[in-house]
Amino acid sequence: MFYRCVAKPSLLNRPLFTAVRCGLEMSRIAQEMEPNWEVCIGLHFGPVVAGIVGKKQFLFDVRGDTVNIAAHLVEHGSPGAVAMTNDGGQEI
Repeated sequence: MFYRCVAKPSLLNRPLFTAVRCGLEMSRIAQEMEPNWEVCIGLHFGPVVAGIVGKKQFLFDVRGDTVNIAAHLVEHGSPGAVAMTNDGGQEI
């Protein structure tokens, strides 16, 4: 299962650092809960397209290369860790 999270970085002093800390904390808490979930986190930053999809049942969705890169990072990530691109690592 893949969930997406989007934030407006201008509201934070260090948005990527904060996102990494949030991801690590989410992973830690998920391991303590029953059932013990293993959470893999992929973090990338950049532009996205957001909007409502559907005619009968509406769904808010976020799309774009930024989302796709984060999804690929999740696929290759390790439980309990935050995988990010080199660009993200340099920003931190």
